[in-house]
Amino acid sequence: MPVTGTAPEATPHAVSDDRRLQALEQVRDLDRRVENDRLIRDAWTLIIFAIAAVALLAAIIAVGFGMRAIDEAERHAAALAAAGASLS
Repeated sequence: MPVTGTAPEATPHAVSDDRRLQALEQVRDLDRRVENDRLIRDAWTLIIFAIAAVALLAAIIAVGFGMRAIDEAERHAAALAAAGASLS
């Protein structure tokens, strides 16, 4: 039986398996970060939506106040015109 002077080498599958495990862990870490970023993005979207809804409500109320002020100004102008006509 011939004896060779070389030592047995590690199988290429062992190195490949280690690399696969590292890649799998990197993919899992990336997936966790993407999920976390998605949750943060969704939270910001809801916050901005709530702010926009409040701003829309404030605008509707402001338009109502403006219409009321115009109506009151017209009533006062008509009353003043009627009073001025009766004085002259």
